[in-house]
Amino acid sequence: MAKFLTIFNLFAGAASICGLYVTMYQENYKLPLTIIFGITFIVSLYVLFTPGSRIEENVRAKITHYVPPKQMDASSELVIQRGEFAIRGVQPIAVEFYEPFAEEPQVEVINDRGYTEKPPIVVSTTGHQVVFERKTISVPLEKQIFKWVARGVPLKRKS
Repeated sequence: MAKFLTIFNLFAGAASICGLYVTMYQENYKLPLTIIFGITFIVSLYVLFTPGSRIEENVRAKITHYVPPKQMDASSELVIQRGEFAIRGVQPIAVEFYEPFAEEPQVEVINDRGYTEKPPIVVSTTGHQVVFERKTISVPLEKQIFKWVARGVPLKRKS
């Protein structure tokens, strides 16, 4: 799964760069686009065929699996996922998990940047996403970035 996420992020980044280039220079863009996607393809092959590459490990660092000892039930495996989200105003923000959970996970909001306003709260949680919302009267106008941590049982894939 981490390989897929890594390769997806590489191509999404390359597409963003290409879109920016086409937007700025809309005339002769075939050669630069070919070069950008060529480099992305080469890096994707590197990620695909090099076990434990640094790029893949950066993506994998956001997901932690804890496997129980052999005497415990295998269904009690615990997964911890981390990420960041930005919020401005009182609009709800939905964040999808990197790997789905079997049940609603426990989600915690971390105010590690020391904002003085109340941090957003978890409004709803499913096995696939969490929704954050700010429930306060005085809302800062600037965008604020918070971290989240989700803990729960992973969704088992059918073999």
